[in-house]
Amino acid sequence: MDNIMNPPVELEWGPAEIVLAYNDSKNTKRVAKTFCITDKEVKDILKKAKVKILPVKEKTVSDAEQALNEIGMSQKDFYKS
Repeated sequence: MDNIMNPPVELEWGPAEIVLAYNDSKNTKRVAKTFCITDKEVKDILKKAKVKILPVKEKTVSDAEQALNEIGMSQKDFYKS
């Protein structure tokens, strides 16, 4: 099994990547999960970079759910078909 799998690689990232990821998603929890750090660490990095942290919407909708909503279909209907 060791011959088949590649060893995990630790990726290097900096505050600039955190800021770019936040600007794309506007969700600190999603960015924290992506970079395997805490939400507090993401917020601290954004504050140091002087990025305004927006409040999170009540419900975040996944891309798949949003695509289904655009065509007028619910997830429940999708899984029935």
